[in-house]
Amino acid sequence: MVKEPRQPKLCLKTAIYKLASRSEFSKQNATDMSRLSQKNVVLTHDWIDAFGGAERVLESLDKVFSPVEIHMLLANPKSQLTHTLKPKLRLSALQSVPFAFRFHRYLLSFYPRLVERMDVSKAALVISSSHCVAKGVLTAASQLHINLSYTPARYLWEFSHDYFEQNAIRGLKKWYVERVFQRLREWDFISSARVDLFVAISKTVARRIWRAYRRPSIVIYPGVDQKFLDIPPPERRTGDYFVVVSRLVSQKRVDLAVRACTLLGVPLKVVGSGPELEELKNMAGPSIEFLGSLSDSSMIPIIQNARGMIFTPDEDFGIVPLEAQALGIPVLALGRGGALETILADVSGAFFKESSVESLATALREWKPENYSTDKIRKNAARFSMTEFETQFQRLAEDAWEFFQKTGSFDDSVFVRSWCKSTSETSMVSQVIAGQK
Repeated sequence: MVKEPRQPKLCLKTAIYKLASRSEFSKQNATDMSRLSQKNVVLTHDWIDAFGGAERVLESLDKVFSPVEIHMLLANPKSQLTHTLKPKLRLSALQSVPFAFRFHRYLLSFYPRLVERMDVSKAALVISSSHCVAKGVLTAASQLHINLSYTPARYLWEFSHDYFEQNAIRGLKKWYVERVFQRLREWDFISSARVDLFVAISKTVARRIWRAYRRPSIVIYPGVDQKFLDIPPPERRTGDYFVVVSRLVSQKRVDLAVRACTLLGVPLKVVGSGPELEELKNMAGPSIEFLGSLSDSSMIPIIQNARGMIFTPDEDFGIVPLEAQALGIPVLALGRGGALETILADVSGAFFKESSVESLATALREWKPENYSTDKIRKNAARFSMTEFETQFQRLAEDAWEFFQKTGSFDDSVFVRSWCKSTSETSMVSQVIAGQK
């Protein structure tokens, strides 16, 4: 049984001290009202792996804020993003450990200490981009810390039981991992007090932030790359197959799509690679084709000519279904998580109710791609623009900085409500989740 984290008295004392320190800072710097554009910005990020949704957002934050430094635990040397950001990257000692990138998840208990060693003293504004520990960086009372949260660590909170089941962790190993997770859960809760303002990538994530940390947050949706929206759809689809685009790891539940399509004899093309590849091949029937990792230029025609995309995980947001919709392809997704916010039922896709082969197979039998309008599908995807995300996030950071300078402290509940009220009529992507709302 996963225990709830203890809430140490230290957390309250630290918060009171921080507030008092900032009030004093405000008195000493009452005339310093310069705009954020004149200040140094430092980004923190968990790590760079394959180029996925978090990496796309990191790339956008780098473009918008031109940070002087980007701190992270480690970066995949084979990633193009690592080479692009290399002059700004400040990597932890973990990067120099042999085979660390391959096995770094086994070193989870060391992450808090490594993150707290990150020196972000050059920054007036710290932006942490995190689904794990990057928000735990230590900041001074004179610095503003905004966290862009992809989710509170899934394996520590909402999906802890699923983690043990999917990875077949049992016996003594489970006993040990549960205790590691308990300590990390306590640290994760304590470190949430170091964040002045939480920004969530979806309502789903905002609710998780409230449940884990009891903190309000602003929702700003990431967007689909404009190049997907600029590509004209084909006059007609030539394929009779479904497509899955995913990293092949257990939590993505690609096995559901493979098993369901094998059961029905439905053609399925799987784009992606990962540690689950061989296991998936062993369960696949003759109608399943594994294509490996593909470039966008090779992947796009495969998506464009599919009968539909299958999306199986309970995702925080999910950029892949939006890319399919931008190309005019309807999506059959699990009816949970971020997919419920980006897919319009009976307009740009449909949902299957349970995370099971039977539920997905039933939905596949009922699937009728001719019921979906390409124009309406693309119109829905166009609501989620990366340009809009960048504009809104930049505006948010500037307004938060001005609020911080004026007050000398940061009451996130006051700022969140006032900011969302001011943007509610002009933005489709910014909403507040405060309290149980």
